[in-house]
Amino acid sequence: MSQALPALLRSYDVSLEKIGLVSLVAVPWAMKFLWAPYVDHYGSTSFGRRKSWIIPMQVGFMVCLLLLGLLDPDSLNGSGFYWLLGILFFSNLIAATQDIATDGLAVSSLGPRERGLGNGVQVAGYRVGMLFGGAVILILLDRLGWLSTFVVLALMILVVSVPVWLFREVSSGSNLTHDSPRNVFTLALKFVRQPGMWAWVLVIVFYKVGDSFGSAMSKPLLIDLGYSLEQVGWISGGVGMAAGIGGALFGGWLVPRIGRVAALVGF
Repeated sequence: MSQALPALLRSYDVSLEKIGLVSLVAVPWAMKFLWAPYVDHYGSTSFGRRKSWIIPMQVGFMVCLLLLGLLDPDSLNGSGFYWLLGILFFSNLIAATQDIATDGLAVSSLGPRERGLGNGVQVAGYRVGMLFGGAVILILLDRLGWLSTFVVLALMILVVSVPVWLFREVSSGSNLTHDSPRNVFTLALKFVRQPGMWAWVLVIVFYKVGDSFGSAMSKPLLIDLGYSLEQVGWISGGVGMAAGIGGALFGGWLVPRIGRVAALVGF
């Protein structure tokens, strides 16, 4: 959804300053490390430690989509904009929490040699989600209208939740899974105090800065140039998205073969 918002808001004449504020709703993604140990520690052992987080978060996200559908799009340049920000903040909080549980499920289900490819598949899935959350939303909005689009998106979330519901989660034997959140924070602090670790932290923080600055306003620019929402959707979901998905899968295959450092420096 965040991929479509800049173009969507600009099409309703929302100012660029307000569009820039929308990026603040992604703060939960940057802060999720604060509650990640609790998500990893608590959960239903009978239903599945991670599934007991993933399924409720999926339901919560569907509710957020339906609430967005009930907003009057003509109010987005007024009070509706702040309702939009509030709902988007909670939807990002829900999605970030679900992501913690999904990562934990992937780590506990895959062996060490499978995790590189697993990460590639995960990123490819994320890219497909961006495609639906960006290009497809813009195309649907032009064809179906506001409310119908968000109902369709909520139904998509329902459909993709079914395999997760049916998946039989195997309990992990990892000690980390059963550590208390306090112990996990202690381990994390010890981890970042390793020599050279802050250099890697800086790499992680800054590697997408340029891309984020450019992509934030690229879609509003296209709207200002006279492109329709559907045209912007086709442009954003074209070659660039295909390259992103292909690169994720190729990277997952390549990294175990050439090593992480070589892949980072080379690409």
